Amino acid sequence: MDDSNLVIDNSHWTMKEKTKFCMKYFLNGNFSDACREFGVSRDTANGWKKQTWFTEMMSRLRTEADAATDRKLTNIIERGFAEIEDRLVNGEERTLKDGSVIKIKANLTSLTIATGTMFDKRQLLRKTPIEDSSADDILVRLAEKLRDFAKPKDIIEAEDVEYRDET
Repeated sequence: MDDSNLVIDNSHWTMKEKTKFCMKYFLNGNFSDACREFGVSRDTANGWKKQTWFTEMMSRLRTEADAATDRKLTNIIERGFAEIEDRLVNGEERTLKDGSVIKIKANLTSLTIATGTMFDKRQLLRKTPIEDSSADDILVRLAEKLRDFAKPKDIIEAEDVEYRDET
């Protein structure tokens, strides 16, 4: 059964119309604009916001948008990896003053940054912690100093002295 034209909540708004309203609101983030465009009173729209179908629809729209963004980002990442691999294997193209094109090996700095970044991201995907031993070492030394500072010190007994002016 096609329920896109069903009327919900004893109103004259069909589910199809409500869906369009939600999509407009989701896409531009402006509640007033969506109300104006579809001729929905603010009170009616605020009532919709409190209903389960509205929150479920907004959640579904968010999930679909996130999935679309994820697909796009994955495609960009895969093309980026292919470019990096090609430059690593075949070198980078350089155009000389005479217009000819040559390939040279990628420079060490670029390779270091690219591989380091990819390694870190792979570690995150694997949920393997990336250890920063220098920060860990600093924290260990700081903790030791704080423990030493907090330890009670040997108390030296003071002697009473008498002041004499010898002038």
